[in-house]
Amino acid sequence: EQVALAQMARSRGFEADAQDVRDLFNEFRYLKQLESGDALKRWMADHDVSVADIQTACEQIVLRRMLRDAISDEEIKSWFAEHRPSFERAEIYRIIVEDRDQAQELYSLVTEEDESFSLLAIEHSTDADTAKMGGYVGEVARADVAGEREALIFAASPGDVVPPMKTDLGWEIVLVHDRQSRQLDDVATEI
Repeated sequence: EQVALAQMARSRGFEADAQDVRDLFNEFRYLKQLESGDALKRWMADHDVSVADIQTACEQIVLRRMLRDAISDEEIKSWFAEHRPSFERAEIYRIIVEDRDQAQELYSLVTEEDESFSLLAIEHSTDADTAKMGGYVGEVARADVAGEREALIFAASPGDVVPPMKTDLGWEIVLVHDRQSRQLDDVATEI
């Protein structure tokens, strides 16, 4: 990350100004209540940090701020438009079993017999981490799931149960509890 930051700053002709670095360092000292030289020396010794380490960190922060400020609103909008699907989230529950037939039977119980997904997860799922929570995985991004799983989960509507899929852990059945599409205002700072 540091190398990429330095390369991007160089490519745009940015250089950390000595005064900006000093101002940031003084801001840091103030926030940490290290106004006296002795307090600063003790803090540096306690954290095994040298003056060079602090200077490098301050330079990187100054460059990062310069780069962030140089990105226009139009660039952010364009990037968001191109990568919008990557910001989608889904809140999911899952049941994992070893056998395909068992997975299909559990899927049928949920979708045709209206059995409780969570109770079936507690009773049958081999995933110890999620089974005890009724199969609750939590919120996942597209990047958290790959291939067929991503396509099926993010094509589903809230309340849909995704048919059994083969995964590294076994056969997985997913209940999509909620899906959220984030707006530009929600992620502009992140971008």
